Amino acid sequence: MVTLLQRVSQSIVEGEDEESRVDRELSELSEQRLYFLRADALRDKQNATKDKVSLQEAVQRQAQVENSSNSDDSDFEEFLDWRAKKVS
Repeated sequence: MVTLLQRVSQSIVEGEDEESRVDRELSELSEQRLYFLRADALRDKQNATKDKVSLQEAVQRQAQVENSSNSDDSDFEEFLDWRAKKVS
């Protein structure tokens, strides 16, 4: 009879151990899911920042091109204005 009680006790302990192991694994999976979601959010933020920086660089390059073409035009305008008298 003692062995029967020991077996029942051992099976109860094993069941509780199994239940706590499953709970721990579920908790770890939930934590991993949160980390993956956070990593995805950070990756999206990084991509948005890269896109924003690329757009700003493109705008700056375009502005530089426009400025250089405007300054080139103004350099030649003085030679094209035949009415302008240059006194040295």
